[in-house]
Parts: sequence; C-alpha cells; structure tokens
Amino acid sequence: MEAQPELPSVRMQVPRRRSEQHRKYQRPSDVDAFLSVGAIAGLKTELERLEKERPKAADDVARYKEMGDLSENAAYTEAKFHLRRLNGRIDSIKERLKRAIVMPEGTDASGTVRVGATVTIRSDRGEKTYQVVGSQEADPSRGRISHLSPLGQLLMNKKVGDTVRREIDGKDVAYDIVLVT
Repeated sequence: MEAQPELPSVRMQVPRRRSEQHRKYQRPSDVDAFLSVGAIAGLKTELERLEKERPKAADDVARYKEMGDLSENAAYTEAKFHLRRLNGRIDSIKERLKRAIVMPEGTDASGTVRVGATVTIRSDRGEKTYQVVGSQEADPSRGRISHLSPLGQLLMNKKVGDTVRREIDGKDVAYDIVLVT
C-alpha cells in the first residue's frame, strides 16, 4: 500500500457577527446593577410612557403594511423601525429594572465609604466632593463617580482620616478623606 501524501492542516473559521465578537467584554450594566431610588423611578416612568406609545406604533405598522408593495414603502419601513426601536428600549428597561439593586444613601453604621456615600477628599489640587454611585449613573462633571472607577475603587471601604494614593501623569497624588456622609 502506497503512503498517502500528508495534506496541509487547514483551520476553518466560522464567521461571527460583530455583536458576538464583543461579547467577551462585559458592559458595566451587566456587572453593576446599582441604581438610586430616583433612577429606578425614572426608568419606571419611561417604561409606562413607552408601553402607552407601543400600541399606536403597532397600528401604524399594520396601516402602512396595507398600502401595498412593501419593498418601496418607506412609511412602512420607518414605522417598523420605530416599533423595533421601541420594543428594544422596553426590553432594555425591563431587564435593568429586573437586575436593579437599590443603592442605599449615605454610609453604613461604621462610617465607611460604600455605594451611595458622599465623600469629600482633599489633595494638593484642592478639595472635592463626590457621590459614589453605580456605573450606570456615573457623571464626574456632576460629582458622581462610579465605584468601579479608579478613584471610586480606591475610596471604597475607607473612613474619615484615611489617605489613598493614585498615580496621575507619572506623579503620586495623595487624597485625604475629610468627610463621609
């Protein structure tokens, strides 16, 4: 029997959608479900509004579908897109509310920094006050930092009088915790 020539090894790759390529990266909302009472109330209000708007959007799709040729019916295409976007937003809000962890206000009994606490820190750059919140509500320009941010992580579980250090632009910056409420 004659020896068969060895064929080169071929690795076949299965095409993947862009959304699947990024699945290994978790969105903050997948990891962090902390929401304030106000944010939860806002989401519930938006959900009610969207659910009231949905029947009209579904009626629009049905009405435009009756107009005939769907391949050239721009009104039908737009109505269908609007309904899909509406349904996606409704599903997204329902999922966020289902996973929501109500963020407590202030510190715990021991006075340590936790999600919901307001912290005043002092450095050579001056004094600043931040509220430590979940990543979905973070807005540093309004003094709301995520507990997952570099500074937020440093502040977690610290008390008044503690000092945390962070390197910024190659320079070691010390932050003294002045007040935790």
